[in-house]
Amino acid sequence: MINWVFRSTIVLLSLTISNTSNGEDIKKVKYGKISPEELNITTYAKDTSADAVVLFSYGEFDPNMLRFSQHIRIKVLRQTGSSHANMGFSGKLKSKIKGCTYNLENGEIVKSPMKKESIFEERLSGERFVTRVALPNVHVGSIFEIMVTQDGLPNAFEFQNDIPVIYSALSFPQNLFVDIKLQEYGILGFTFKDATTWIAKELPAFKREPFMKSENDYKVRIEFELASIKTPNYFKVYCDSWNAVTMKYDEYTNFGGFLIGMNLCLGEMVDSIKANSKNDEEKLTNAYEMVKRRVRWNKTESCFGSQPFYKTLELKSGNTADINLILVALLRKLEITCDPILFSTRENGKISKYFPTIDKFNYVIAGATVAGKEYYLDASQEFLPFGVAPDKLLGCLGHTVNKLAPIGPCSVRLDPIQKDKLTILNILNLDSIGVITGKVTINREDYNAIDFKENLKTYTDNDAYIEELESENTSIRINAYNFSDINLLSQPFKEEMNVTIGSSNSNNDVLIVNPIVFPEIKRNPFAQEKRVTPTTFPQSIDYSTVVNIMLPKNYRIAEAPKGAIISNTDKSLKFSYKIDHNESQVSIRMRFTVDKLNYDLSEYGILRQVFEMMVQKQSEPIILKKI
Repeated sequence: MINWVFRSTIVLLSLTISNTSNGEDIKKVKYGKISPEELNITTYAKDTSADAVVLFSYGEFDPNMLRFSQHIRIKVLRQTGSSHANMGFSGKLKSKIKGCTYNLENGEIVKSPMKKESIFEERLSGERFVTRVALPNVHVGSIFEIMVTQDGLPNAFEFQNDIPVIYSALSFPQNLFVDIKLQEYGILGFTFKDATTWIAKELPAFKREPFMKSENDYKVRIEFELASIKTPNYFKVYCDSWNAVTMKYDEYTNFGGFLIGMNLCLGEMVDSIKANSKNDEEKLTNAYEMVKRRVRWNKTESCFGSQPFYKTLELKSGNTADINLILVALLRKLEITCDPILFSTRENGKISKYFPTIDKFNYVIAGATVAGKEYYLDASQEFLPFGVAPDKLLGCLGHTVNKLAPIGPCSVRLDPIQKDKLTILNILNLDSIGVITGKVTINREDYNAIDFKENLKTYTDNDAYIEELESENTSIRINAYNFSDINLLSQPFKEEMNVTIGSSNSNNDVLIVNPIVFPEIKRNPFAQEKRVTPTTFPQSIDYSTVVNIMLPKNYRIAEAPKGAIISNTDKSLKFSYKIDHNESQVSIRMRFTVDKLNYDLSEYGILRQVFEMMVQKQSEPIILKKI
């Protein structure tokens, strides 16, 4: 992160700063010094389900040497806890990391140092690397520890983990000549903190909850961002303003550098688009579709290109930045106003307008303007229609990179326009032995269609998907099916299936029928009685189901589900179930809608109730008796 050519200058000018807080001293343990008592721990009393526990985690910044050290010690309580011995740290750190596993054998502590062959450096994109380690000889009862020392800073220090943490602390005195911004996160907060010290004790394991934004927004952690270096003889701005962020990205060879020059490899594409477009709107659409056809996403998300444009086009594969920066360059050559827009995905965590950042962005798309209308385009997603934002960016803030015409900080917000929309129509016939035959038609629109297509693409073919659908619904046999063209992105995706639903009745005098076939939501995602994070839906939801069942002549309905309607106070969350029946048929209309995206903790109770009622009503049978 920091240009270390100037570190010696800063060291000479630095003041020595104590790493001890006036309010509470940081507990420190010596690397390699393990007690038999620690090795004899068999459970963690505050969470007996934990498969491992962090005994100690300490981060320390040396403001004179501009160096960060981290020491982590973990106890394995169950076999599944061994997986925590596979760890990753940001940066190229193979020569700066050590680790060891400790086991108690015949009353003696046996050490198993980590070998260099168990340390791997992996390039993520550009100059971003991760160093992965695998500790040896880890099993139930083991303790393992890692010590990492690096020049500069990691992106963040994590106090909370997905296993319990007994003690975690950070010492971070600032250098007078280096401005480093710190951003705190976390629901639980700290046991103690002051200007240079943060301590957290007895932190519970962080549990990811359904419909939650990034765990990075809620775990106890601190992010670091280098703002500037200022000495009497040297001044360098890195990230003290959003304008500095723009300038920095424009300077990166694998970002702004990709957009400079003639990009001659795009000439053929430009000529083809111009020849087949009558106006700028058509140029925009055709450019988007051409890039999608010619380059496939390699499943790597990044805001930095990994290879020159010609190489991406030659290989027909690239990361998100490779693809979308090509789109930006192509549109500019078509004389369409277009800029790259940086994002941090929903999974990666939120961006604050008041905390300029370079390191947190992990995605880039194209932002184009035609006839006064703005378009936000991601050509890396195969099934994303033109003009639709990917769901991974919904609700996220984006920063436009244009040094010649700077735009306000994080001025782009991708709020959803389309829905997660689904309509199911079941036309069925029930015979006198309880067997149901008929046709199921499913119409998927907008994000529901996109997600379904992405899932469908993971199967070897459509037959494999149908086979799995039958295996998950053992009473249903799919006799024939027809899917609409998966590549018609601007149209709803339709599934048509002819089905036979077997009878489980042993007595034909009474028929028990479950009328709901292939429910979209099969279980309540809000099973926990309490929740600690707000609930966030990426887009609004609209699911409708219509069921018409023709009944056998010699049967009458003895019992049927009752109609029901449930909603929250502002009606933004609603489920309705309506049933009508006579001697010859049953008709059911069911609808579930979510029109608000964010629900605070006070609304969690009604969320649970609505989902619970929906799941319950979907499973309620119709009982018929023979007359």
